[in-house]
Amino acid sequence: MRSYVNSLPLALALILVSDSCSQNRPLVQVPERRKAEQARLQEFATRHNAAGDWVESLPNRGNGSVFTVDLTKALVRTNGQPVAMVAFLEDLSEKDGVFTGHFTMFDLSHRQLSDPRLDFRCSAQQVEDLLKSKPDDLGMRFLIAATVESVSRPAFEVIATEGGDASHIDFSDMPEAFFAKGNLVAAEPFGRMTDEEVSSFKNRQALAHKE
Repeated sequence: MRSYVNSLPLALALILVSDSCSQNRPLVQVPERRKAEQARLQEFATRHNAAGDWVESLPNRGNGSVFTVDLTKALVRTNGQPVAMVAFLEDLSEKDGVFTGHFTMFDLSHRQLSDPRLDFRCSAQQVEDLLKSKPDDLGMRFLIAATVESVSRPAFEVIATEGGDASHIDFSDMPEAFFAKGNLVAAEPFGRMTDEEVSSFKNRQALAHKE
């Protein structure tokens, strides 16, 4: 009888540990979810003859940072091949009959690319399709394939005129964000992010605006 009573605390401890592990199982599935997302990106890239693994070609220059020359080499293909990525549609604009889709890249590889801004020219049909698919919140992403023509990280400069004398103000701090321009080849909805991913993305954007 004494042996049975003494074994009760151990049994209860095992039950509590087992229950705790079962509650945390979804957290273990996060890497599997990312693998599935990467696989879908690669499938999309294959369908549109695009490079889906260009991020892997970026050199590691410490803290995950890259230079403009690195992104240019990876995105601007000399053979005209499109590149595939995941991005948010931020806006659609039209000027002189030319439509442009304004995106922000979502980095599945978590290489700290500072969420590059993407301006891609679109056809009228692509604009119509994007307008139909445009999500109402931050939690939905798009798979996009595009041919990139240029990558930049512009410095900001302000010239003001007052009383006939020109005043020159130079904001020499280099902005965090990269800008890429080109032509949109294809786009399709990719799915919603988890609450944790939405929070992380918003925090990165807030930090970028402060800088």
